Formats: sequence, structure tokens, C-alpha cells
Amino acid sequence: NNFDLNHMRSKSSIVICSGDWKDQMHPLLETWDWELFEKEIKEDNFTPKVTKLPSPLKLTPYHCDTEIYEVDRNISDVSVALENVPCVNPLKPIRSKPSEAVMTAVAELSEERLIETSNITEKLLECDKIDMLPTIENLTQVVKNIKKGKRERIAKISGLTLDIDKAKKFIPGQHVNTPQGPIFIPGQTVDTPAGPMFVPGLSVNTPAGPGLIPGHILDNESTNESLFLAGQVLQTTNGNEFVCGQTIQQKDESYRFIEGQTVLSEEGLKFVPGKVISNGTEDVFVPGQTIMTPDGVQFVPGQTLTENGNIFF
Repeated sequence: NNFDLNHMRSKSSIVICSGDWKDQMHPLLETWDWELFEKEIKEDNFTPKVTKLPSPLKLTPYHCDTEIYEVDRNISDVSVALENVPCVNPLKPIRSKPSEAVMTAVAELSEERLIETSNITEKLLECDKIDMLPTIENLTQVVKNIKKGKRERIAKISGLTLDIDKAKKFIPGQHVNTPQGPIFIPGQTVDTPAGPMFVPGLSVNTPAGPGLIPGHILDNESTNESLFLAGQVLQTTNGNEFVCGQTIQQKDESYRFIEGQTVLSEEGLKFVPGKVISNGTEDVFVPGQTIMTPDGVQFVPGQTLTENGNIFF
């Protein structure tokens, strides 16, 4: 196991390695004398490299209540998922969520207002404005500059316009009144079995076509900067609540909602599946997924990643 670095870096090493591979192959043995082979091994002297066994780590397991959330297929059909990435370093959990005032204002939008953000793809295609939707790569700048947006209607759709990379981009959504004043909520109206519903989120144009990343833009409590949290208002054991996460399509074309946290990387917005767990003294984000096991629904810690469109856990 000793390597001569000077030799490895020398030209002679390159010359040796650049020869015909056939010249460096030894002829294969056609017959084996196993007794002789064992005898030769026994006569050799070996010096063990390991002198001390490693000590096992003592890890405290995390325990949490888990549940599987049901998602509306109509919303899932128009949804676009962020890329799932593994979490290498400890991730600071984000506890921020949209206020009750915002959620109430969204739920109480009139039918006329809902029409303003319905059939967005069709309306933009008719007016040849589909390229005005931002791409996933633009979302970092969209979230950062959302407060600088200009209120505007494009193709009879209410929303904001922003200058991103010297191009005018359109973010569909609704302006709602709250005790803190008027707020712009990006999103789309989606037809569901319960009727038309405004789903907050970022409308994007992808190579596969336009779609919606459900979620809310909030103010970061520590930096006062805008941040985007992927998630939906879902039915939980505590009633309707905003749950951070995103919907993924499985191999059987069914949809599954996985909890997690949106992160900002050098390549833009990404998603880390996992759960925020309280260990008694502080909140900890644990990467993993809630899955159905032979023992019932359980949260299983682990890493999730997306590769060539396939999701691996």
C-alpha cells in the first residue's frame, strides 16, 4: 500500500501506463493446485494494518408523530416539483408559515377574482405570452425582487411583472388585503372536485410545459429577506394547515406528498425531503421520508435525490 508520488507524477509512469494493455496482461492460469495455493499463502507473513477497532457511535434516535397526507389530483396534475437534493450539512429548520390572515383572505376570494387567475396556460398561449413566465432558474431572482414587482394584467390575468436578466417576466397571482396591508400572493386558480380554488405558488415555464410550484413567499424573520417555501394547505390531524413539502409522481403515476424544506443553493431553489423534529431543547431538521411499512406509517431518516428524472431514497 505504499505509493511513490514522485514516480506517479513522472513521465516514466505515463509511458508505462500508455503501452498496449495486452502487453501488461498476464496469461490466465488454466489449472489450479488448490493445496499448493493454500500452502503458499500460509507461508507468507502478513502484518495487520488495523491495530485498533473503531468505537461504535451512540446515536439518539428521533421520535415523531407521522401521517400520510392526501393531495388533490387536480392540483397535482398542474404541479411542478423542485429537484430533490441530499442534505450534507445540518440544515437550520424554518418555522415560518403563512399567517392565518393570509390563508383566510385566500380562501375567501370571490368567484370573479378566481376567474382572473384561471386557465393561465391557455390564456398566455392564445396571446403568445407563455415565454413571460419565469423558468425554475429565474425563481431565485423572482423571490428576491418580488416586492419590486409592478402590478399588471397580462392576457387578462392578474399579477406582477418583474425585470429578470433584462427580460420582462410575469408572475400570476392575487392581491389580498390583510391587517398589515395589501399583499401580493402568487398562484393560480385550479378546478377541484370542491370547485375552483386559488392555490398559492410560483408559476413556471419548464421544458415539459408550464406548471405551478405550490408554496408561499414569506419574509425571513432573521434577515428580513423574502424566501419561498414549497408547500400546501392540507387536511391534518389538527385541521387544515400549511405543510412544507411538495408532491411527487410515482412510477404508477399516482401522487404522493412528501414533507421537506426548500433550500437556496448556488444552482437555485432545491428541495430536501425531511421533517422538523423537536428533541426537547431545540428543533432539528432530519432528512428522510414518511413511508408505509409493515409496522404502519413511519418516518424513515435518509437521503433523497433526483437523477435523470428518477427519485431515489
